[in-house]
Amino acid sequence: MTNFTPEKCKQIALARLDIVHKWLEFRKQSQNKLQADYDFVKLHNTSNSHLFEILGEIPRGSLHRWYGMLNETEDYTKLLPQYKYSNVNDYSSKLLINLLSTWIIVFWVI
Repeated sequence: MTNFTPEKCKQIALARLDIVHKWLEFRKQSQNKLQADYDFVKLHNTSNSHLFEILGEIPRGSLHRWYGMLNETEDYTKLLPQYKYSNVNDYSSKLLINLLSTWIIVFWVI
């Protein structure tokens, strides 16, 4: 089976990569790294930026975790949300099964 990753998850991972880069650049401008972290998070969480629209509010710990996950690489796939994905053709849900059952009953009665 091939790996299937929804576009939304790729978008989240790329946004995480982008915000880690912006955070590292922001930290370079300050001697007090801890204060820089808090200032960056406050700026992000109160902005109307494209990254905020994708990621929403983020805590300071997430920046450190994402940076650690990257392990000094540019591999955005390391930042993908850790949901279980299946092939797009393998989706099955109770809603779909109930809908199909209803249609079968309707057509059987008609």
